[in-house]
Parts: sequence; C-alpha cells; structure tokens
Amino acid sequence: MSRKRRVDPVELIKQTEKLLLEVGYPSFHFRLLAERLGVARSTIYEYYSNKEELVTDYMKEVMRQIKEECDKIDPNFSPIDKITAILRIFLNHSQMHQIIQYTPLIASNATPQVRADLMDLAREHKHLYHWLFDLIGQAKEQGEIHQDVPSNMLAKLIFYSIFIPNHEQMPMEQFASQLEKIIFDEIRIK
Repeated sequence: MSRKRRVDPVELIKQTEKLLLEVGYPSFHFRLLAERLGVARSTIYEYYSNKEELVTDYMKEVMRQIKEECDKIDPNFSPIDKITAILRIFLNHSQMHQIIQYTPLIASNATPQVRADLMDLAREHKHLYHWLFDLIGQAKEQGEIHQDVPSNMLAKLIFYSIFIPNHEQMPMEQFASQLEKIIFDEIRIK
C-alpha cells in the first residue's frame, strides 16, 4: 500500500497565494491547488477542512511576516524613518491588495477557526494602524512632519498604499521611492 504524499506547509501557503492571485478567491478550489502541488485533494484536507480555513491561514501568515519585519525596524530610527520603513514593508507585500479584497467573501461562519482567524486579522490590522498613527504623532512632536497634516489621513494613505497599482511595472524599489517622494516631500519639515 502506498503512503500519501505529504505537503510542505510553506509550499502549500506559497502555492495558495499564487493560485489566489491567478484565479481569485471565488474560483480557488482545493482541486486546483492539489493539481498544482501534485497531490490528491484529500491530502490538503488533512491540513485544512475548507478553503476558508486555508485562505485565512495564508492571510495570517502574511500578517505575521509583516509584523515580524516591522519588529525589525531599528528602534533608533527617527519616527519619519520608521514610517518610511513601514511603507516599504507594506509595498513589499503588495500582492495582498488583491487578496484583502476577498475578505468580505470569506464565510466567517464556515468554522470556528475561520471566525477566530478573521477576528485576529482585524485585531492585528487595527494594531498596525494605531502603531503607524502613533508614529505620525511622534514625528509631529519631533518637528519632522508639519502639524497641519491630518494624522488620520496620512496614516490611511500609508496604510492603504498597497492598493495603489503599479501599472507602469516599475521595479519595486523605484515604485517605493516614487511613492515616498509623493507622500513625504510635502509633509516633511525641511
């Protein structure tokens, strides 16, 4: 009797992202993912009971990566430099902009795990936003940003920068530099 092929969890998440970006959430199915991974569909069911659990787990993994990268920002950076670093981290995960849009389509009542994951994601999202908002306040206090720039507006502009499409297909470094120039040149006190 042959043993079932195991799936590397990292590869499972990686292929989930690729497939979500290619076909979208409504067309995402375990059958397609299993074909891509070269395993039986039942193998994926050993890890996740439905696509909602897999997709929310994927989203939690990306959020974990974003938080981990944010935690590595040099604590000696000035607030404006921390804000710039956050913008770059967000842009490095810009593939999420397509996937975040699917959140309302995820059946939060699919399983208790999905409900808990969606609540965790909302909590983490809120935490990141408040951290960014606080950094903007610190930058104002330290004279790095003009006081008349609405903090909430700036925080949202930076936070939702991942939704700005790169239609010009610029390399990410160039795209990030252009966004930094657009956002920060006008608010910085020179």
